[in-house]
Parts: sequence; C-alpha cells; structure tokens
Amino acid sequence: MIEALIIFALAGTIETEHDACGAYTVEYVRGDEWPFNGVSSGPNPAQAKQFQDGSRAIFINTDGDLYYLDEWKNHERSHLAAWCEHGIKIQTHGREFRQECRKRVTKRKGYFCRGFFE
Repeated sequence: MIEALIIFALAGTIETEHDACGAYTVEYVRGDEWPFNGVSSGPNPAQAKQFQDGSRAIFINTDGDLYYLDEWKNHERSHLAAWCEHGIKIQTHGREFRQECRKRVTKRKGYFCRGFFE
C-alpha cells in the first residue's frame, strides 16, 4: 500500500535519463491525464514515444499496476533502444525489440519481452 502511495505521489514528476542515443524523459502521469487516446486502459501502465522532432519519452501511468515498475520501465527503454539501433519503422514488439528487452528486463522476461499485440 505504501508503494502505491509513493507511485501516486510521483504524478507530475519528470526525470531525465540517458542512453546511447542521448537524453530522454520519464514522465509520471495520472491515468485521467494520459496523453494517448484519453485515459489509459489495459494491462500496460507505460508507453515509450519517439516524436517527430527526435525527442523521446517514456510515460508511466501512476494509476496503473506498477508492482513491476522497474520492469515496465526496462520494457519501454527497450523500445527506445530498438528504435535507436534499427529505426522507428520496426515492428513494435518484433525481433529487434525482443533482443533489446532481453538485455534489460531481469524478472519475467517471457512476459515483459514477448510480442504483446502482434
């Protein structure tokens, strides 16, 4: 319960992280402020984006199931790494993503690194 309160308190927080392709932000957003198609629904409480201007971000829904917050972040970091290495036209959860994901995710690789929607 305390972890849930801490995550909820992160809403509105923006962190900057770096990888081989440079800086990106991690933004903690409440579900009712989710920037993609309204309120976030479904099992995935996070989403990575690469914007047309080249900026990159990971959005974390603080209303989502964040028991495995670190693994969700690693899942999304894997998207950023795959796009960096192979370009943004690759399949969302294709081979390139899964290779990057297996390098980063430490728990439940079969779940966090699978092709969710393909």
